[in-house]
This record gives sequence, C-alpha cells and structure tokens, in this order.
Amino acid sequence: MRPQRKHIVFSNESGMVLVVTIMLLAVLVLLGSTAIMVTNTDMKISSNYRSSSQAFYIAEAGAEHARELLRLRSGCGYTVTQILQGCPQQQGCQATATSCTSCTPTACPGTAVTLTNSRNIANFRSGDTWASTNTPLISDTTFGSGSYRVYLTNDAKAPDVVTSSTDTNYTATLTSFGFGPQISMAVVQVTVRKLIPPGLPGAIVLPGPDVIFAGGSSSAQVVSGQTEPAVAVNSAISLGKVVAGIPKPGSYIGDCPSTPCVENKGTDATPPGTGFGPPWDSLPDLQALVRSVASTADFTSISAPGFTWGSTSNPKIVYINGDATIGPETGAGIIICTGNLSVHGNFAYNGLIMAIGKGSISRYGGGNGQIRGSIFAANILGPDGILNTGDDAFGAPTYDTSGGGTSDITYDGNALNNVTKHAPFIKTSWKQRKQSGLD
Repeated sequence: MRPQRKHIVFSNESGMVLVVTIMLLAVLVLLGSTAIMVTNTDMKISSNYRSSSQAFYIAEAGAEHARELLRLRSGCGYTVTQILQGCPQQQGCQATATSCTSCTPTACPGTAVTLTNSRNIANFRSGDTWASTNTPLISDTTFGSGSYRVYLTNDAKAPDVVTSSTDTNYTATLTSFGFGPQISMAVVQVTVRKLIPPGLPGAIVLPGPDVIFAGGSSSAQVVSGQTEPAVAVNSAISLGKVVAGIPKPGSYIGDCPSTPCVENKGTDATPPGTGFGPPWDSLPDLQALVRSVASTADFTSISAPGFTWGSTSNPKIVYINGDATIGPETGAGIIICTGNLSVHGNFAYNGLIMAIGKGSISRYGGGNGQIRGSIFAANILGPDGILNTGDDAFGAPTYDTSGGGTSDITYDGNALNNVTKHAPFIKTSWKQRKQSGLD
C-alpha cells in the first residue's frame, strides 16, 4: 500500500493584511524620508549656490567700481603711483565724471609705503579677520544684499614689484572681496592697465626696422616736437629714410641741436637708446592696445548714430577697423585706424592719432589745420597682412604728406594728457581666488 499524504490547510489568515500594510507603510515612510532628505539637500545646495553666486557678483561689482574710481582719479591728474600711495584718499579727493573736488595732485606727498603681497589672499584676510594693514581703495560698501571691499596693489610684472608703491608701467592689481547672504564670500582679482599711457617720444612716432616717409614740401607746414623730437624712430635705417624724406629740414623742429629734428631711440643709435617704452615698441602690447580700444571705443564706425570726432571738453575714442578718410573735420580724443588713414581738407585735431595694423597715414589735397598732440603709425600686420595672427611682426610704417595741405603738427603734452587721463583702465587678466559659503 502506498502511504497517504496529509495536506495541512491553514485557514486562519486573518493577520496577513496588517503585516503587508505595515510593510508598505514602512516602504512609503522610507521613500518619503529619502525624498525629504534629497529635497532638503537640493534646497541647501541651491541656497548655497545662490548665496555664493551673489557674493561673486558683488565682488565683481566692487572690482568694476574700483576700475572706474581709478579712471576718475587719473582724470583728476593723479598718477598710478600717487593712487597706490593713497594720496587721493588722504586729501579727501572726491572724483566724479564732471569734477575733481578736493583733488590736488601737485600737493601729493609721494610717501612710499609697503603694499600687501596680493599673491596670497590670506595676507588680506585670514578666516574672519582682516590681516592687511593697508587702507582699502574702497572701504566696506553696501551693495544689494551684501557688501564689498577692494584693495589696490602693484602688479607683479617686472620691473614693478608687487609690494612696492612705485609704478612704472601704468598697471595695478585690484583684489575685491564680495560678501553675500549666509556668510558667503567670494574674491576676484583683476589686473588693470591704463588704456593709453600719457606721453609719446615725439610729435610723429614711427616704430619698425624701416620706414616709408615723404614729408611735405611746403615751408608753411611745420612739425614741432617742442620738448621732444619732431620725428622719433627706433632704427638707424628709419632715421636715414626720414631725414632723406624731408625736403624742408627747417620745418621739422624740436628738442634737437639741429634740424631736421629726427631722433633714433633704438638700441642701434649712437649712443644706444632705450626704445620708446611700453606699449609703443612692444608687439604684444600694441596688439592688446588695438583689442582694448576696439572694445572700449565710443564709436567703431563713422556712420554710427550720433557720431562725433569729439571736442576738447568732451573727447571721444574712435576705432576704425580698415581704411578711413577724414576731413574736413575738427575733433579731439583718440583715433585708431587699422588700415590706411587718409586726411584731406581743413583738419584740426587735439589728441592722439594712431594707425596700428597697416600703419599708413597720408595727407592729400588742399587745406590746412592744426594737429596738437601726437601721431603714431606702426605696421604690425606681418606676412599674411592680417592683424592679431601668429605671424604679426614690425614692418615699415608709411607717413606721407607730400600730397598737399599745410597742417601743422605740434607735440602737445597737455592735449595728450587731456585725452589720455580720461581713458579707462582695461582688464589684462582676471581670476577668481576664493569662494565660500555656509555648509
């Protein structure tokens, strides 16, 4: 006989629904708790990011405020060295776009100070404590929901020394601390340089290994360098070409023992010269100058709405990418042209006229006028004829006034200073040094 199997049937299942319900509730509670934790974490991350971002933008605002303050104080006549040494603050200089109240640069004491080493942010602030003994360029200033503080120090590019208060290259460093909600802090550091340094070494300045020069034959035309030479070059070949291209030597006068007053400031001069100084004989500096003027110009087209060549009371920066013809006109400020710059008719201008790129300036037709300031022409296009490419190099600039006209050209430091002192300080480098917030 085969054994019989017994089947046990559990007929009492009255607790299972409760057990399953409890397990489902536990899972739901776990999922809900996880969702809440994730949501809280996301909200916290979002809040921290928002606070840190606000601190960053506040720091950026501080740097821009400081950059404009440098422009205004420079416009009042202070040098970068005087601003580094804190003279404007000591005098209570209140520089605005229209006035320079209590600003007396000639009375600046010029006392050298040791500046904070800006390479290490901890030299300015360690933890929650300010460590620098320097007076901020801009003290704690409320901005939106936070505040900023900005320090001014020297740049680290030789020959300048980062802790020195003596400037040699119109360049400085701004370190801006921005403070936002939730104890957030951001630090940005910006190196700025005066767009156009004051002064050039001549009424007409022509850098390069060679030059194409044709001076006007009219004895009524005068080029006066005043305290500088009428024409400054930086090569012996250029010196010979310029002298040979002047039909009326007595019309080119300046700070020279004889006429025509033409001076070679290059290293092949006798005795060797030291050059024009930055940015006038530096290829990278001239490339940067063109880019900076293009980005900060009041006008980039002669046909732009409201276009004007400026006036002595309201000088303008005009950038022309390509060829340009000017005249008859009256204006003041800064002109930069990357192609051929042609002048005709009655043309009067106070300021700085630059042809950087093709480096060609010519005058044709009748008319007269007065150019007070300086003219600069640099051919840096290189073999491909295109500016700001890898083969840019100094070539022969062209200056040709043989086509007519009797405009006088006079080196005028006051006219140059009037337009250059109002020029902005441009950013040459930028970096974020620190950002923190509440964990």
